Amino acid sequence: MSRLFASVLVALALVALSTGAVAAKQSTVTIDVSGDLGAGGGIFTADGDALCPAGTTTDVATVHSAGPVTTFRDLKTFTCADLSGTFTLSIVARVMDCAMNDYGTWRVVGGTGDYAGLRGHGLLVGTYYGGAGNHCDADGIDDHLTGKVKL
Repeated sequence: MSRLFASVLVALALVALSTGAVAAKQSTVTIDVSGDLGAGGGIFTADGDALCPAGTTTDVATVHSAGPVTTFRDLKTFTCADLSGTFTLSIVARVMDCAMNDYGTWRVVGGTGDYAGLRGHGLLVGTYYGGAGNHCDADGIDDHLTGKVKL
């Protein structure tokens, strides 16, 4: 095989790869979620190029208390208002008894539609509101999630 022929084959392969490859979209995200405690869901807004801007949430949560610390394990599904799909986060947060905030982590565990290949993780800070504004006597919680996602 001649050098020229081999060079042409390599060039064609590179062109084919570059036109067929879709660049992964990675984005720093901020997601704000608000919901009444015990309601099983809420609403969200999101900043970052990789996610839809707003929608609703549903929760499947388990709660475990051990002494003065309560741990929340939640699968939270985000349904985009623009009908682009859903994404589900696994959230683990902890709160000291009657504190005004909880703290935790989140990671993407699934998605549909535009978010079928979504991956990512980050941190969470929840602020209780209503009632006395603490974990023991609150009406709801505003969660602030920050992190990175990649499609």
